[in-house]
Amino acid sequence: MNKNFKILLIVMSIGSLSYSIFNVIFPLYLDYKQISLPTIGIIYALPTFLYLLSRLVAGIEADIHGRKVFYSLAFLIGSLVNFLYAIASNAWHFLFIRFFEKTSTALNDAVDHILIYEAVEKKKVGDAFGKLKGVSNFLGFFGTSIAGFLLILLGYSNSIVFCGLTLFIGFLIFLKFHEKKFKKSHYDQLSNVFDTNLTRNMKIYTFSRFFYDVSNGMVITFGIQLFLIKFFNVSPIYLSITLGLSTLFYSATSFFFGKLSDSFPPNKICFVIFILVGILTILIGLLPSVLLVSLLWIFSGILGTSAPATRKMINEYARVNFRGKDTNIAATIASTADFFGPLLTGFLGSIFFPLVFIWSGVFLIIAGIPLMLIKNS
Repeated sequence: MNKNFKILLIVMSIGSLSYSIFNVIFPLYLDYKQISLPTIGIIYALPTFLYLLSRLVAGIEADIHGRKVFYSLAFLIGSLVNFLYAIASNAWHFLFIRFFEKTSTALNDAVDHILIYEAVEKKKVGDAFGKLKGVSNFLGFFGTSIAGFLLILLGYSNSIVFCGLTLFIGFLIFLKFHEKKFKKSHYDQLSNVFDTNLTRNMKIYTFSRFFYDVSNGMVITFGIQLFLIKFFNVSPIYLSITLGLSTLFYSATSFFFGKLSDSFPPNKICFVIFILVGILTILIGLLPSVLLVSLLWIFSGILGTSAPATRKMINEYARVNFRGKDTNIAATIASTADFFGPLLTGFLGSIFFPLVFIWSGVFLIIAGIPLMLIKNS
């Protein structure tokens, strides 16, 4: 394990801790501020357009100026955003700040997988993705599990400030990362933003990823949090423990089964997992028992098995000298789904909350089917 990989392991784990606490508390914070479900959907959805542009530009520029500057900015901006959230008071404030939050997320998403891919030997990529995702998610499990207790102990604003402080620590640590020299792309930067020749496999991956992101956006952003709180009236502590156990299961499957994508075609791994979790998600919307719903949500963490495979796919299907550009154009197209997911949650949730999970499961099954069309070399 080289020094750069160790730094990535530490920094991404810190980020996972912060984001996991934030993702439990933030939807409850908005509900506490008496913001309606459809409005929450808009707050989550509208900044997607800035996310898409920021990610695309960062991915292209990262092939020219390197990855480190963009990943550093992601943590710095993310830290400042949390401090602003802590003093926000109405929906307009939250919407405005979330534009900056999504910029931070875009910078992170544009280069994090490339940093990992380029930090290890190619024959160990799947294992590296699995180990890093697994370890960082173990801290995510811890953060998710303590979020309810932290909320009771510190309150909403101070809990979010805590998230900002952890991200700032991650920023300071990442400054020690030594970026290796890489072959810079010679394409004309931003003038060719949409001039791409995605491979056939990348196009299929992108189509699949779009429906995956719609499904994920419907339940992960604020769907499961407010479903358990508002539909089943559980406590914040029950919520954080349930989400924490699901994160733990996700982490364990990602960690222990990361090597599968080095031995088996990653598209076939994702096909099986997407279909299975899609069925489980539909059942969550149909069952009347909070205990059964919680158990199924925890077991749906088996989706972690697909995490190393999806990251390996998007990097393998990209052209070598245009990896930053290709991966982020594909991801940007797919991420337009981030606009539809939260809006669907706000709309369907205001009618009958279980519909959110039924449709999320359907979209995940749709995401799995085209992956069997990918041709592996």
